[in-house]
Amino acid sequence: MTTNTLTRQTVTVKAGTLHDLITGATIAADSSRDAHARLAAVYLTAEGGKLTAAATDRYRLISGTIELEGGELSHSAITLHDIKRLTALIKPYAKISGATVTIEKDGYTLTVTLNGDTLTIQSLDYHMPDYAHMVSDNYSPIPSMSLNLNLLASFAKVPHDIKQPAILGFIGENKPVQIKLAHDLIKWDALLMPMRTA
Repeated sequence: MTTNTLTRQTVTVKAGTLHDLITGATIAADSSRDAHARLAAVYLTAEGGKLTAAATDRYRLISGTIELEGGELSHSAITLHDIKRLTALIKPYAKISGATVTIEKDGYTLTVTLNGDTLTIQSLDYHMPDYAHMVSDNYSPIPSMSLNLNLLASFAKVPHDIKQPAILGFIGENKPVQIKLAHDLIKWDALLMPMRTA
């Protein structure tokens, strides 16, 4: 565990965009009964003018990033229980163009405000496992790959432009499949690990 000594931080984002971002990342979080807390969470981070939501269950990873006008948010691990509460708050405003969500962080406490309603969430002291080295656009042909079709199908639930094709990129044997999904505002990085065969 690390100690969070950061001061108060604030970000503001459109309700519909945040709803899509969280909905997409949540698909890869581990929702099994015996899930480790570090994997049964969605991670929010805002730095360098970008807000990222990411989650992984070791087999899938989904990370979505949007552009922000400003603000920062240190790594915040949010339990799936609190993600459901957050989604319930945002969903009624997701299709209202002018609706915005403000997230303020003080220590480990996140205060989410939308249209006068406030939700308080305690973030966990975890960091998303590093995955940048696993994301690649350098595809290579491979003879075959074994995949879990149920896990592959779950990526269809990530909010994306259904009129655009999903691109599956292969970067090598026993390497994660790179899944590219189109969205007007979100850059999705999605990974699916291959299955082991006997």
